[in-house]
Amino acid sequence: MKSKKSKSKRIAVLLAVFFGPWAWLYTLTLDWAKCLLALVLFVAASIFIVLGEQVIWMLQGQLSDPQAVWELGLVMSGIILLGTYVWAIVDTAVKPTSWYDEYESK
Repeated sequence: MKSKKSKSKRIAVLLAVFFGPWAWLYTLTLDWAKCLLALVLFVAASIFIVLGEQVIWMLQGQLSDPQAVWELGLVMSGIILLGTYVWAIVDTAVKPTSWYDEYESK
């Protein structure tokens, strides 16, 4: 029988599928380190995507191929964002249902 504070694996997996690393907020007391790391990576990659072009443009005279640096940064940011998204889905999917049922006692 589930207690009031137990969590549902089905809900956790659905949250991971739709919200990626933000799904760890559902089980924050046990997954705070993963949540923090994923959110820092997410913010860093997002900042690069938003501000990276401006920085490359400002350094244009000092870089031999600014377009290549920009494209590499976009690819790396995409890999980081996709990686954290997949990590959240896999992490929630492989945990046994008992981990979520016993969440309150952990």
